[in-house]
Amino acid sequence: TRLTLEALPQPASPTGDVDQTATSVTGLFTLAGSPQRFYWAEIDPLPRRNSRAMRRGVEVHRMIELHALGQIPLWEAADDIYDSIDPIPTDSARPFDTFLNSRWANQRAAYVEVPIDLQLDNGRIRGRIDAVYEDDPGVWEIVDWKSGTVSSDPTRLIQLQAYAVAAMEGLIGDKVPQSLAVTFCYLGGDGAAEVSHEVTPEWLASAREDLEAALATASGPEFPQIAGSRCHSCDFTRFCEAGKEWLEVNSSS
Repeated sequence: TRLTLEALPQPASPTGDVDQTATSVTGLFTLAGSPQRFYWAEIDPLPRRNSRAMRRGVEVHRMIELHALGQIPLWEAADDIYDSIDPIPTDSARPFDTFLNSRWANQRAAYVEVPIDLQLDNGRIRGRIDAVYEDDPGVWEIVDWKSGTVSSDPTRLIQLQAYAVAAMEGLIGDKVPQSLAVTFCYLGGDGAAEVSHEVTPEWLASAREDLEAALATASGPEFPQIAGSRCHSCDFTRFCEAGKEWLEVNSSS
C-alpha cells in the first residue's frame, strides 16, 4: 500500500467553487479538524491505508450492535457503515469487555445503527446512530461508542450535534423524544467513560447553527491545511506541507 501511495501524482490544490451540498457526519468531524483532509477524503478522494487498528474498531462496533439488537449480521455490514470509528491500539484494553461491564450491557436499545439523512438550509448530512435507549417513554439517550480513550478534541461534538438535531426533527423512528441526552461512551480505558450533554432548546439551537456553518464551509472554495495531533493518523500527510512540518517537530509526541 505504501508503494502505491508514493507512486501517486501530487493532488491538485482545490480551486474555484466546490458544489458540496451533502456530506457525512464523519466528513463534518474531519472538516472541523482539517479542511484540507476533508477535501482529500470527501471531495477529491485519495487512496487510504488499510489500518488493522481501525478494523478492530469496526469489529467492536459490530459486536456491540449484535449484542444490543442483532439486526445486521457480521458478514453483511460494510466497513464504512459506522460513523467516526476510533482505531484501537494493540496494547489497549478490550473495548467489548469494557462494554459488557457498562450500564448499557443489560439494556435493550430502542434503535440500533439507525440511518439519518438530515436536510438543513446549507446542505444534507448523512450518518448512522450507534444506539438509542429509551428507559422511560419519551426519555431518550443517544449513545455513540468510541473504542479509544476519552478525547479532549472539541470538534468531536459536531457528531452528537447532528444526531440530536436529527432526533428532534423526527428522523429516528416515528416519534420525537420529549427529552434527550447525547453521549459519547469511550471503551478504550479500564472502564467505560461517558461524556454527555443534555439537549436543551438553547443547546439544540447552537447545534443547528454549528451544523449550518460547517456545511457552508464544506462548500468551499477554501480548504486550508491545519496541522495538529490528527496528523499522526492522517493518510494524506505526504501531500500536506503543514502536516509534514508539524510531524517533524512533534515526531516524538
